[in-house]
Amino acid sequence: MERTARLVLLASGNGSNVQAVIDACARGAISAQVSAVISDRVDARALQRADASGIPGVHVGKRVDETRADYDARLADVVSGFS
Repeated sequence: MERTARLVLLASGNGSNVQAVIDACARGAISAQVSAVISDRVDARALQRADASGIPGVHVGKRVDETRADYDARLADVVSGFS
């Protein structure tokens, strides 16, 4: 039995590439399912596109006092929660 890949997409802007992947998965051009869309910007349109498609959209912003390594680790934890 073939297992469908689960994708977590990272985006920071309009989300045109996110929409293209969502659409390709929906029509079977990509044998995968988008599990979530994550953005570092709370106002990213990519999150709205995810929501409109019934896909969780999550904002994971870098905290002021957070190092890049700590942010990356926290982001990895969020991503792994969707796998």
